[in-house]
Amino acid sequence: MSRTLKIAVVVSRFNREITQELLKAAQEQLRGLGVLDSDITVIWVPGAFEIPATVKRLAQSGRYD
Repeated sequence: MSRTLKIAVVVSRFNREITQELLKAAQEQLRGLGVLDSDITVIWVPGAFEIPATVKRLAQSGRYD
């Protein structure tokens, strides 16, 4: 019995040209590992400063692996 992974990816809007390409690569890798697009949630934040707090909230939610 396989289990579906629920993945959250937090991305900064600052330097969007760069972070958008990083997001694209992360999504491609996740797909390559068998994660469905419907199981990948992308959360955009203003900058790098907001990433740790956002990741902490997501981890505490219990909704993501």
